[in-house]
Amino acid sequence: MLRVIIENGESGLLTLLALGALILLHYFLFREYAVMEKLQEKRLTEMEQLIKKEIHRSQSSSVQALEISQLKEKTDEKIELIKLQVEAMRKREEMSKSD
Repeated sequence: MLRVIIENGESGLLTLLALGALILLHYFLFREYAVMEKLQEKRLTEMEQLIKKEIHRSQSSSVQALEISQLKEKTDEKIELIKLQVEAMRKREEMSKSD
């Protein structure tokens, strides 16, 4: 009879140890999950900031491209005007030489 009680006591102790180990493993698992969740949130925040910086850079780049395009158009107009003035001066010289 004593032997049955000791055997039941050992199995109870083993059961308690197994449950304790499972609880401890779950604790470590949830703790690691919380750490990974915080790390993922930090990565997402950094990625969001990076995207915002890239959008701002892209917008300023497109504004600069537009300004350069407008400057090029103005420059082309001025060059065309100078060409016309030079051509008119040549024609005047040719007319004055022919007279």
